[in-house]
Amino acid sequence: MCSSDLALVRDLKPSEPLAGPALCSSKAAEDFVLKSIAKVSQAAKLKPFEIVKNVRLVHEEWTPEDGILSSAGKIKRNVVKERYAELLDSMYAQGERRV
Repeated sequence: MCSSDLALVRDLKPSEPLAGPALCSSKAAEDFVLKSIAKVSQAAKLKPFEIVKNVRLVHEEWTPEDGILSSAGKIKRNVVKERYAELLDSMYAQGERRV
């Protein structure tokens, strides 16, 4: 972790547990993930259209039992699209997030 990463982690309020629903609903945690993605994308020299522009964290384990993963551990995209339709729509409506 570099100093800018540590600053992001410090933005997470100490009163919040650093796990579970509180972490997943934290804007600081989402910003941390987006900055990490941006850093890796830049290092990989990805084109702008290849880079993730928005993210939401969910506090649900995805398993074959809940139908989101296949028995081989692959994500069932159609199930994710149906289950998280409202969340995905709000992300597209919001557009690119600058962090």
